[in-house]
Amino acid sequence: MPRNKMQRIVCFAVLVAALASLACSQAVAGEPQNCKNYFALSPLTPADVSRLVTPLPSAPSPFAGPDLSRLRQWDFPSKVVAWHERPTAEEMTRLQQSAVKQLSKGGASASPAPYQLQPPPAKEWNALENWFEKDGPKRLPGMCVDEEKAGYVLTVGVVSPPPSSSAFATASARSEYSQSVTPQDSSFGPNAGTVTPGGENRPADQLAGLSGSTSLPGAYTCAYLYRSTSRGGPPQPTPELYYCHSGSGMPKSVITTMLKFLDKQGTP
Repeated sequence: MPRNKMQRIVCFAVLVAALASLACSQAVAGEPQNCKNYFALSPLTPADVSRLVTPLPSAPSPFAGPDLSRLRQWDFPSKVVAWHERPTAEEMTRLQQSAVKQLSKGGASASPAPYQLQPPPAKEWNALENWFEKDGPKRLPGMCVDEEKAGYVLTVGVVSPPPSSSAFATASARSEYSQSVTPQDSSFGPNAGTVTPGGENRPADQLAGLSGSTSLPGAYTCAYLYRSTSRGGPPQPTPELYYCHSGSGMPKSVITTMLKFLDKQGTP
């Protein structure tokens, strides 16, 4: 074979190999590496809020007993809790009925009132999504954010009491928050034997709200972790884990606490 023809064949083969390598590197560049689990972030839904059963009185009552406290602890756990640890619907109903009787003593209004879901402003939600995709993997190594491949869906949002209950809820929330920032070992409720965010020196950016807005009275920021029904599909009917923090400007805080829990305990 003539030498010039051989050189042309070799050069062509080298060019083809180089182009193939470039195409491969470009394809890989678009795919995050070391992805062990894919996550999607979604706003809290009415279905999440509908699971809350705490009766809220319209005014402070000296007759609020332990059953009301237990209901609040299960509705807004100050530590990451597995959903299957939550009491049965029958037991929650029994606690609710008992709490209503306690609150009704002395003529206090104790009709169960639904919580309100506070929809996030679009601009703030977009900023949270960007933060979640960028900083989430720093809290949970091996995590990648991709809605089309997500095996887990993390719903986050703010739940607030009806306006007539804000005074009572604010006092209750202050009391419960003071307990949540110190390690506890309760013999009942969701705080027993779980990992606490209390005592951690969390950076200010994790504790700050997206816009620095004033917190709604009696509000909680909550996160529910669901498995997807299929890769990139909708979430399962019930969550795997859930956690809440007193205050309406805490989305980064609750997400960080959830991801750190998963990093320590593993994904369900």
